[in-house]
Amino acid sequence: MRNKKTNSLEHSFIEFADYVLLKIKEHNEKRGMPKIQIYRLHFMDDSAEHRMEENNHYTLLMHNLFSEEIWGCNKAITCIKNHLDAGLLPEDLLPGSEKLFDSNGKQISSPTFSQMLSFRTNLFFKLIFEVIEKFDTLSPTQNQLTDEYRAFVKSINAKSDTERQVTVPLLNFSCEMLNLSFGDMVISSFTAKEKNDLWLFFEDYVSPNTFINSKFKLTGTYVYKYGSPISTDERLLKATIHLLNAFRLCRPGEIATPFFCEHFPESRFGSSAVYLSDSFLLRPSRFEQYKQYELHESDLTLISKLYDIFERREEKGKHDLETALNRFNLSYFRNSDEDKMIDLTIALESCLLSDMSDELQYRLSMRGAALLASKREPSQTKSLLETIYKCRSKIVHDGKNLSDLKGQWENTNSSIRDFMSACEGIVREVLREFVLRLDDPEISLKQLNKELDQFVISSLHVR
Repeated sequence: MRNKKTNSLEHSFIEFADYVLLKIKEHNEKRGMPKIQIYRLHFMDDSAEHRMEENNHYTLLMHNLFSEEIWGCNKAITCIKNHLDAGLLPEDLLPGSEKLFDSNGKQISSPTFSQMLSFRTNLFFKLIFEVIEKFDTLSPTQNQLTDEYRAFVKSINAKSDTERQVTVPLLNFSCEMLNLSFGDMVISSFTAKEKNDLWLFFEDYVSPNTFINSKFKLTGTYVYKYGSPISTDERLLKATIHLLNAFRLCRPGEIATPFFCEHFPESRFGSSAVYLSDSFLLRPSRFEQYKQYELHESDLTLISKLYDIFERREEKGKHDLETALNRFNLSYFRNSDEDKMIDLTIALESCLLSDMSDELQYRLSMRGAALLASKREPSQTKSLLETIYKCRSKIVHDGKNLSDLKGQWENTNSSIRDFMSACEGIVREVLREFVLRLDDPEISLKQLNKELDQFVISSLHVR
């Protein structure tokens, strides 16, 4: 049962709300309800269309109505005094109060109750309009007003940690399974309703096609520590990147995400924030050129293992594969095959040549062949890695295009597309094997390369 003090506060708010609703009725009888026409994008399952909608213009109505007749009325004064006495109107809820000046242009350091009245009343005035807009009615019920008021008071009094949610749409991704969990992240369908609810926050960041083609999403929750700055949880942002890395190292297909959205359910003055990152960004303008990523049940064991390794390495502060993974990710949305070739070669160099300054082509091809010896024919691996390194050198040092270098790779595959697919594939295999082997906390990247050199030597036989 709620105590008398709380009931008194609620009662004073409801009394003020009833007065505001009466003034809204009087205003609309004289001047009519303001309307606004909005050309809004509406998402459906596989498409979107613009629709002209005429809605009540609650913001204009609020602006027209807020005057001294509202903030100076007895019910407003009683409501404000009751909440001040209860300690429920902290100064940080009053944006603009620091800009009060007297008639001489001097800032008022200690404003009086009367000088602060309009600012404080505006908090409850806005709360009433939030209820009106939420339920799209000019006659909200007392229960609706009371529920929103209690949520408002709870947000002011909140001194504890709160739960927040992130949403990460997935592009070029298909999966027959739903509600798959990877650590703190869950894969589920991205519905048309969710797209319509969230589009307002994203329309300045991504194209409509990006939303239309996002059929799935990642979601996760974390606990926001009371008193911390309002910013995204770095752990979930890293977890998102780790999961995308695991997907990409498992199989081909251009899975990506255009943004990372964080929701602040406890905030009454902005409920979402959007974060973009080139480390897992896909340029929406090139979406149609990308190959769909198809997640199969048979992939789950490997993806889970890779994801767990990335998470453990993050906890231990191990970032020796970061450059290789970043370059591999960048290769996904390069505009030219030559740029992609450079990225893929740097990815190989940063892990296979981390301790070398000479005999680079030889070391890269021999170590790569040794690394993958149990999975593919070493001579073919060595040949392809040598070809990749030669092509990269011709592109960087001689300004050649891949079409000029067909003699370097024509025996490998029949077309540039097939050749680039083979290059991406072997880099994927090399990085995946490095990640799996470096799960051992006793092995460093340098040590692993030494082991590969020793493997090459031990494989030699006297003829």
